[in-house]
Amino acid sequence: MSIRTFFLCTVATAAFGVSGAISSVGAADLPVKAPPPVVPVSMWEVEVGSRVWFSSGSIGAPNPLLNVPNNVVVSRLLYKNETAISGEVFGRLDHSSGVFVKANAGLGRIDGGEMYDEDFPGGGAYSNTLQNNNTGHIYYGSGDIGYDILTGPGGKVGVFIGYGYYGQHVDTFGCTQLAAADGCNPAQGSPPVPPTFNGVSEDDAFGAVRLGLSSQFHLTDRIKFTAEAAWLPAVRFWGQDNHNTVGLIINEASGSGDGVQLEAILSYAVTDALEVGVGGRYWTWNMRGGISQFNFDNPARQFTEPSSFNSERYGVFAQVSYHWGSVTPDAARPAGYFKAPPEVWSPNWSGVYVGGFLGGGVGDDRWSDRFGTNSIPGLIFDNIAGFGDSTHASGPLGGAEIGINGQSGMVVYGLEADASFADIRGQNTCFSGLGGVNCMRDVKELATFTGRAGVTWDRTLLYVKGGGAWSDTNYSINANTGVGGVTLGVGSVTASAVGWTLGGGLEYALNSKWSGKVEYDYIDFGGKGLTFGTVAVIGAAPVSVQQNVNVMKVGIDYKLN
Repeated sequence: MSIRTFFLCTVATAAFGVSGAISSVGAADLPVKAPPPVVPVSMWEVEVGSRVWFSSGSIGAPNPLLNVPNNVVVSRLLYKNETAISGEVFGRLDHSSGVFVKANAGLGRIDGGEMYDEDFPGGGAYSNTLQNNNTGHIYYGSGDIGYDILTGPGGKVGVFIGYGYYGQHVDTFGCTQLAAADGCNPAQGSPPVPPTFNGVSEDDAFGAVRLGLSSQFHLTDRIKFTAEAAWLPAVRFWGQDNHNTVGLIINEASGSGDGVQLEAILSYAVTDALEVGVGGRYWTWNMRGGISQFNFDNPARQFTEPSSFNSERYGVFAQVSYHWGSVTPDAARPAGYFKAPPEVWSPNWSGVYVGGFLGGGVGDDRWSDRFGTNSIPGLIFDNIAGFGDSTHASGPLGGAEIGINGQSGMVVYGLEADASFADIRGQNTCFSGLGGVNCMRDVKELATFTGRAGVTWDRTLLYVKGGGAWSDTNYSINANTGVGGVTLGVGSVTASAVGWTLGGGLEYALNSKWSGKVEYDYIDFGGKGLTFGTVAVIGAAPVSVQQNVNVMKVGIDYKLN
């Protein structure tokens, strides 16, 4: 044994107390392993990037328009399938204290869609004209400041407050009568409208306060899942409708409304700094009421009518981003990269937990129409059945949950109950054979009781769930349309419904007590029979409403034991 080898053995024995740990080995048998790199904790983390968003949307402006003083339903303009492609830039700045700011801004072009202009005239009949081949543009932006209330290796959950702005311009072309009224109907004497004639243009803008939850979870050392839910508790709307055919400008406004903005992104780190990803988002704004100010070419013809307004936009996007630094602990990296983790994670999901969530819902309902086509005295033409009879509802929700988990190896199973307050609201034309009435649905409360099962790896739990559901909903009908001088009255019913739900989600353990989660649920309530006793003709027999809700929520859970 050489002197050098003897020295190395003596040092190893003294340092580690291992007698004979190294014996009779030469210098060539002692590979030197480099220690993991020690990277200082980042005080700042910066991410900037760009996206291409492929989206579609709808606009209700007005939805509907009423006459004063009796709130008689007069008109409704619904823009549907407003497809667009937009580009945007975004950025986020995080500080090691947990404070973060983020923002985005985008601009795009509308390249398709159609507009349905419904009228309920007193001297004719229900009218529904189609103007399509829509073009236009969208523009939007938001800015938020927040704080990460929960952090752990590879993940974080934060709360934020901010402001968001969304604007759109739409031009519609041509005019085709879909019902039997005389408007845009050459068969009834109206001149034909060229398909290139720009009959109506709509400009809208929504400004809203944003309160939300955001989450980031590193599922592996390269794959990251990001989601956020922003409740819009205060929304203002400004709009202008140009009816070019009759020389009419309608100024629109509302200061009473709410909405929700939801987003989820799955990204992959190509390098330590460069990421690519795909995502989806859903935005909706729903005004409770407002005004439409009519300004014809003749200054003497100016008046104001009550109106409601709404809009939504949804779609998928692809993004690329670049970032510097990291303030989020990452379990896949050497400990030298970060401050000491708060505790060693033990992959145990068993126990009782409680939590809270914020999100939104959207649903479609079908109202049964038993009336068919009708001839009402005083009408020039018959009312034609088959238009509308469905309501598209959307809005925010938030609530709490409690559950219990058991675990066997990688399999997690359990039971969960949740309850939430909601404002998932929508309205549309029903019973066009009677001249068209306004049907509205507003989901106020939701609850589910479900079984849950999933698989876990490292800190991630991927699960499915299913069970029963309950809702408390307000349904209303305004059947005062003035068609032929006939008004049938108004009615409102509040009723509960039971149904079933099926969904799934992703939960990420930030430590042994706290976890963040993102979940999607489909809820089906089947048919609900409703009686509107104060509405003539319609109230003579129950109306069946087939209803469902799609829910996305972002939340946190705390394990009690």
